Amino acid sequence: MKFTISKNGIRLLSIISLYVGSSLYSFAQPDLIYLLRHAPKQTDAIDSKNPPISADGEKLAQQLAVRLKDEQISAVISSHLLRTQQTAQPTANAHQLTVTIPSQATSLTAHVDEVEALAMAQDGVVLIVGHSNTVPMLIEKLGGPPLANLSENAYGDLFILRLTPDPTPSSTLSPKVGPKLQQERLSW
Repeated sequence: MKFTISKNGIRLLSIISLYVGSSLYSFAQPDLIYLLRHAPKQTDAIDSKNPPISADGEKLAQQLAVRLKDEQISAVISSHLLRTQQTAQPTANAHQLTVTIPSQATSLTAHVDEVEALAMAQDGVVLIVGHSNTVPMLIEKLGGPPLANLSENAYGDLFILRLTPDPTPSSTLSPKVGPKLQQERLSW
């Protein structure tokens, strides 16, 4: 039995393979996203707009790395501010990753949109270190429940957003599956 494909058939197969390849790529998303407000910052820092983390903050950053040591972290994302980068760095080091820092967006919404895009382009497990106002915004943007801004004095709350596929229901009786949010407190 001899099998031949016409030029139109080859074109069609090429188009199908491009479509399937791009569709597979477009479904990349993390399974799990950890979100944490940065560690405590130095209150007596010379640069009050971009202070480093305090000694207690360093302990919290190390505790985060210990907590996530057995996770298969594929990306660590923080803002451009020193305190978020210093909080994220021990975990990035433990997983031999570089902290991804989005561009300095012109607005809070643009920053959140960019961090979401960076996170959703990953597979596996992602860590995002943000701020008291961006962590709740990111949780909601990623499909979690709405949360109020975090207290300016609250540190160590690790939010765990488990993303699940949203399959097309086979019937109207199938429930819609969505992200699940958990919270745990890091002790430091």
